[in-house]
Amino acid sequence: MAEVLITLGIIGIVAAMTLPALLNKADEYVRLQQFKKVYNTLNNALARSFADNGGYYYVCYYGQNKNFTECENLLNDLKKILNIIKVCEDNALRNGCVSPEMKGFDTVRDREPDLSDEEWEDYSKRNCGGFMEANIKTRNPAWVLPDGSIIGFYGPEFSQLFWVDINGLKGPNKWGYDIFGFLFYNEGNSLVKVVPMGKGSCACVEKGGRSGEGILKMMY
Repeated sequence: MAEVLITLGIIGIVAAMTLPALLNKADEYVRLQQFKKVYNTLNNALARSFADNGGYYYVCYYGQNKNFTECENLLNDLKKILNIIKVCEDNALRNGCVSPEMKGFDTVRDREPDLSDEEWEDYSKRNCGGFMEANIKTRNPAWVLPDGSIIGFYGPEFSQLFWVDINGLKGPNKWGYDIFGFLFYNEGNSLVKVVPMGKGSCACVEKGGRSGEGILKMMY
């Protein structure tokens, strides 16, 4: 009897030590599948827009001066194709399109140490205003998709930069875990795709997380 109790005790200790790691792995796998689904959904929507219109809205990609009429047309196309169920034109937090836990480029503190505090602050002030927390929550538009995932844009008008919360208002609502930055990118030959941002971009990565670019490399 004593040997059985000792064995059960050992099993319990081993389980207590390994269970958290297994749960973390399971959560990571689920988020990986959610990332893959969102990534494919966005690119399929862009391809559908191409098929419906006989071409892409070529000026609506990152690094290109926008033609606001064409970008507005693409915006409306994507709204229909993605079957958006809720639109927050502004005040996304108050209107339920953004989680209260979500941080911005300027308020993430527990981050990957790629930049010093001084470099991070300077970089965010110069280049990443659209991803600052106040702008995300009170100024910029956001969409809610039928599966609960959320798209938030970099500015108050349609932008070629945006973030996606792949599991919506569910936790952890952290950059590099379930929130990732994306952009419309021209790969040449007029091929426009949705691609994830990497480290060092305005899409920050909180400590222990991965950039969307890193996850995409894992997937393929």
